[in-house]
Amino acid sequence: MGRDQIRMRSTGKVDVEKLAEATTVECGTTCSCTSDCPSRFAERGRKIPLVVMYTTTKGWSVFAPQIIPAGTFLGIIPLCSAISQGISTSYQFTNIHQIPGTKQYVVDASRMGNETRYFNHACGDAANLKAVSLLSRGNLLTNNMLFFTKRMISK
Repeated sequence: MGRDQIRMRSTGKVDVEKLAEATTVECGTTCSCTSDCPSRFAERGRKIPLVVMYTTTKGWSVFAPQIIPAGTFLGIIPLCSAISQGISTSYQFTNIHQIPGTKQYVVDASRMGNETRYFNHACGDAANLKAVSLLSRGNLLTNNMLFFTKRMISK
C-alpha cells in the first residue's frame, strides 16, 4: 500500500491523518480479495444516517442526527458515471420532493445524485469533511469523490 492510499481500520473508520493525502485506490472487479477487504470501504456504503433539510441561510444542507466520529465514511459522488452519461455535475434541486401531508422531503437519486450533493463546504481549519479522489483497481479511468469526517461531528 502506497503513502497516498487510505484503508479502513477494524473500528470501521479511516485514519484522519491519512485524509491529508488526495487519492485512494479501492479494489475493483479485477481484484480477487473478499468483500471485507479494507480497500472496499466505499463499496460497503455509509453506515450512519444523515438528514437533508432546507435552511433559510444555506439552502439545502446535510445534518447529523447523531454524533459522527472522525474518520467516518459519509458517502460518494459518482462523478465518472454522471459524466459518461452526459449528466451535468452541477447541483440539481429538481430531485428533492416533499412527502405529501408532511414537512419531510426525499432526495430522488434514481436518476442522479444522493445526499452528498448537499454537503455545505467550509475551507481550511473550519472544514469538517475531506473529499478524497477514488480510483478503482482494474479501471484507472474511474474517478469518484469520497467524503470522510475530519473531526467528530456533533448532532
